[in-house]
Amino acid sequence: MKRLITFFLLIIFSISLQNSFAQLKEMKSPYFAGMLGTSTVTFGEHDRSQNPAGSTFGAGFGFPVSKQLSIFSQLMYLSQSDFTAYEVLNYSRNGVSINNELTELNASFSQLIYNLGLEYNFFLSEQFKLGINGGFSYSLINQEASLPSGQLISKLNNDGVFGYFGGANLEKGFTDSNFSLFIEAQYNYANKDAVFYRTKFSGMNYMFGIKYYLGG
Repeated sequence: MKRLITFFLLIIFSISLQNSFAQLKEMKSPYFAGMLGTSTVTFGEHDRSQNPAGSTFGAGFGFPVSKQLSIFSQLMYLSQSDFTAYEVLNYSRNGVSINNELTELNASFSQLIYNLGLEYNFFLSEQFKLGINGGFSYSLINQEASLPSGQLISKLNNDGVFGYFGGANLEKGFTDSNFSLFIEAQYNYANKDAVFYRTKFSGMNYMFGIKYYLGG
């Protein structure tokens, strides 16, 4: 009797396993993505600071965990050079100590961002879907800021910063093709603990890209 029950349980388990594999085949396939666009990153802590648009490019990878939910992974590089920022600084100029003065700075900046999180998709039609993503991020930051005279005020060299991100994208697929096009808007927050950099290095990224799905 026990052998018969065991036999039936094995059959039920086998059928369930086959159904699970069938459901997995119905899920969206893993994909690779390439993207480029522009970014606006907060540098100065004053309203007069300029946040110029910098170039952005990167690559991503997605892996489905359900029909609408995927693991979202992304690597991006941002850069901005030769722009103006304003800081309230304490520094020395020509041997004179200057305290709490709003100061104009010449700045350059680059940031390598790695994002890891989840993306949830809403299927709007057979060809269009809306994706909402979010999670944690880690950045390597390079930055230089100097007075118009050339005196260096601050410098970061591959300084590591943790944070988080959130965004949305609209994707268009094509019939009988593994390729799709998408546009994405994403906010990256850099959680810098040091007082001087507390509100810096966070900003918006606007990107256009292409995805290639490994399955049909």
